[in-house]
Parts: sequence; C-alpha cells; structure tokens
Amino acid sequence: MGLNYIVPTDDGMGKMEYSGVLEDYFEFINGKRVKKGVVHKVLCHDQMNRMEVVVPANVAIPQFAFEQEVKLVNPKLVVSAQRKGEFASIDWTVFADNIVKA
Repeated sequence: MGLNYIVPTDDGMGKMEYSGVLEDYFEFINGKRVKKGVVHKVLCHDQMNRMEVVVPANVAIPQFAFEQEVKLVNPKLVVSAQRKGEFASIDWTVFADNIVKA
C-alpha cells in the first residue's frame, strides 16, 4: 500500500492569506506538455512561509484582495523526490480543488 498524498488539517495550515497568481502548472502526458492547473501564492502564518497551491485549470481564477484571508478546498500535500548522486531533493506540492474566502 503506497502513500499517494497527505491531507493537511486546518490547524496544521493555520491562517492563510492570498498573495496572487504565480504561473501555469504543466505536466507531461504522452510526451506532450499539458496545462493541468494554475499556481497561486498563499502566505501561511503557521508555516512562516509562502506556499504555492495548484488549483485545476478549469476553475476560475479567484479575485481576492492582497493578503485577504482564504481557505483551501480539499487540500492534498504531494511529495516527490529526485536523487542526485548521494543526495536527494524533495519537493512538496499543495493541490486544492479551489481557494475560497475564509
């Protein structure tokens, strides 16, 4: 049984504020680059950092004021790792169905 993703809790994420749209999110499918979502910047107070949240491409881009408090709908935390010699780099990606006002 493999671990596909982690579901973060509200108390683990803490207060989140919207910071804007970053870029489109692409995946390679059958050797072709396909737009799968849009990356949004969210300021996370408990994590003391900016998070990048991927929302599906078919969801309208929300119009929030800068630093407006938001909430993630059905967030999933996905980890991927890539080995580089004796070291590995780990990438955490947050996927959500949508971003809404808190």
